[in-house]
Amino acid sequence: MLDHTRCLSLLLALFAASLPLRAAAAKGPPSPEGSRSPLPEGTTASAARHGIVLLDLVGLPADQAALEREAPGAVVFAQAVSQGAAAGPSAASLLTSQYVQNHGLVVAGDRISTTAATMADAFGGAGYATAGFAADASLDPKSGVAQGFKTSDFKADSSSAAFQQATDAAVRWLAAQHGPFFLYWHGVRPAAESLEAFRALRKAAPAGTVLVLTAGAGLGGGPELGERTVHVPLLIWSPDLKPRRVAEVVRLVDLGPALLEWAKITVPDSFQGASLAPLAEGRSATPRYGFSASGTAPGKPSLFSIRGEGWQMIYDKASGEARLFDLKADPDMKTDLSESRPDIGLDLTQRLMRHLRETKASARRGGQLSPDLLRQMREKGYW
Repeated sequence: MLDHTRCLSLLLALFAASLPLRAAAAKGPPSPEGSRSPLPEGTTASAARHGIVLLDLVGLPADQAALEREAPGAVVFAQAVSQGAAAGPSAASLLTSQYVQNHGLVVAGDRISTTAATMADAFGGAGYATAGFAADASLDPKSGVAQGFKTSDFKADSSSAAFQQATDAAVRWLAAQHGPFFLYWHGVRPAAESLEAFRALRKAAPAGTVLVLTAGAGLGGGPELGERTVHVPLLIWSPDLKPRRVAEVVRLVDLGPALLEWAKITVPDSFQGASLAPLAEGRSATPRYGFSASGTAPGKPSLFSIRGEGWQMIYDKASGEARLFDLKADPDMKTDLSESRPDIGLDLTQRLMRHLRETKASARRGGQLSPDLLRQMREKGYW
């Protein structure tokens, strides 16, 4: 008779064998840097009053106490989960609101799917000025992350000098804005330098700006896709939101839909996140799970993670191994509890299966589903 651990691994292996995890949509020839993907019909000019600054500072610790002291008044998401383990895949998920297995940017040299719209596409299509600045040797603008930005300067350089140059360029761009805008700033430097960039951009932002601070990937350490990699900071300062601490799990793919919702801009059908607006506003929402993925082969993630309230499971498709961790008792993720807690393991297995099945289906038929049905599926936690 099979034990619980072998049953769990067998169940996952059987599922993985039947499910090609690459998005079914054909990628086609690369589109020029800065070009826009088609947006859904009905995208209209924004009625929002504010500009938006999104700072993606890779490596910032998930402990947000220092950030809260630095700038009080934020909505703080205590359990924000990144969708990737590295800067490129994570930035692609943040900007496209798609999971790694769907946008396809897994390793260096990959490009995001040509069917994926970005936040820059959506904001630009609604009349916003858009700009993206970055200083990171691992973030290639040719991968498609610069798609939709009218102004972009993605430096393939992680040095302190390049980081400062990108910060200065972003500050100058902000100073020249006199209407609604969307600015994305990405960098990877130690926390002290990152905080200096945050202070500079916060000071330069016009009154009423919505300011978002996150990290596409954490400091790392422990297992790949573990707590120190995918648990990241997420704070939002907005004149329209009351300060609060959100304890529920959210995903970085949930951010784009919320920012567009607040700006009264139609969310592209290709977005897979469920808006975190209800939680940010203090309203109830269906519990959600954090999904992450990584891999070493072009376009094909092979390691998957699901995080719930206090538990995380990591599944290695190549070996068929599934490991389960109690994050409250074992934050360093050293003890595999898949044998002693098969009930938790099987529940997370079923949820991971459904996630992979539904996100694959969304890539194949998303354009055929009504916006209302897509919204309901997101809200019910299918994605």
